[in-house]
Amino acid sequence: MAAKNRKKNSSSVNQAAKASKSDMSPAVQEEQAAAEQAASAAAAHGTVAAGADDSADTGAGAVAEATVSVSAKPVAVLSDKNGQAKAMNVAEFGQHVLDNYSVLQSGWSAEFRKYHQTHNMEEVLAKLKEGMDGISCAYVDRHMMLCELAAGGSSVLVKNDLTWTDADRALLNHYQKLYDSGTVPFLNNVNLEWGSSVTNMYGMYDLPGEVINRVKGKNIIDGGGFIGDTITVFRHFFSESHVISFEPVGANFKELTTTFEDDIKAGHVEAINKGLGAEPGSLRVSKIQGERDSMATLTRDFQVDELYEQIEVITLDSFVKERNLEAGLIKLDVEGYEEPILEGARQTIIEQKPLLVIACYHNPHEFYELKGWLESLNLGYKFRLRRSCFGNPLYELVLIAWQE
Repeated sequence: MAAKNRKKNSSSVNQAAKASKSDMSPAVQEEQAAAEQAASAAAAHGTVAAGADDSADTGAGAVAEATVSVSAKPVAVLSDKNGQAKAMNVAEFGQHVLDNYSVLQSGWSAEFRKYHQTHNMEEVLAKLKEGMDGISCAYVDRHMMLCELAAGGSSVLVKNDLTWTDADRALLNHYQKLYDSGTVPFLNNVNLEWGSSVTNMYGMYDLPGEVINRVKGKNIIDGGGFIGDTITVFRHFFSESHVISFEPVGANFKELTTTFEDDIKAGHVEAINKGLGAEPGSLRVSKIQGERDSMATLTRDFQVDELYEQIEVITLDSFVKERNLEAGLIKLDVEGYEEPILEGARQTIIEQKPLLVIACYHNPHEFYELKGWLESLNLGYKFRLRRSCFGNPLYELVLIAWQE
């Protein structure tokens, strides 16, 4: 997962940042115009500021707290769904923005836009969507649109209707019903991102039952264990399985082993303080968040001298062979380093054909081309894109590959 500060849901909503309009459809331009109008009105007649804790996650379900300098003078006129005009003062207009718009942020949108501009996207999209269901294709289209919007600035206001797909809304409703019912106490003790990873079954919620059953009792490889959020999912749905979690960052590993101390002692979970890759060796991780860091990565350099960390890397193939393991599921969320790990797991994938759940949103190459790489192995895998959990709508998409 990305930007996983595990706190209760909260959001910091900045004033509108303008998105580039040159590549937007008329409908998208219309939505952006409303956001820009809100920002202009707030700047001219008062201030609309929101947020409680800038270090917390932004995303769906977040709670925005507004402090408004009120002017009774109308600053905007909007049309409702029936075409009736409604005048709003700055407080009303600011609240309208808070209620109907979300901040869209992505550190990678510029990379996606560059990919879009340098590739034949008609061919790329046709190849990616081939054989995938409607939910998957909707995720592809929505992600591409949101990347274009997000490329307009570091923080862009986008109307809520544009952020989530119909499948997302159904999953959010499912989460909310369980949360409100109190029947799953875990949900009331963690934030939306962590809780929804369980209610979404990390994207596996609608896989055929026989696919899930084939995993049960086999080993689950958790690549990018962080502090153990996905261990929660695996222990809940695959209680007969042994979970092996790889987490190379020292502070993350320490929190993981503390949180799951009982499961580790009981032999249900094994935590390994190493990274995975295409070949064994030693690599330098770049961090940005200090001690515990969900964004620690081998693919980017945050250039914070005191936050580099040297880690040991092994291949999954060598680990599986040495232990004589039967892998039922391989999950990877490693901040853009998924492809080298899969290369180092090639033999295991070919011989055992495990269920694969691979985060694919960190860079355009893996988003658009990872499916093609797996297809080139000619293993008869089927594919779909799903939402593993809820945070930023540009994040938390997983490519799921399985054999029927």
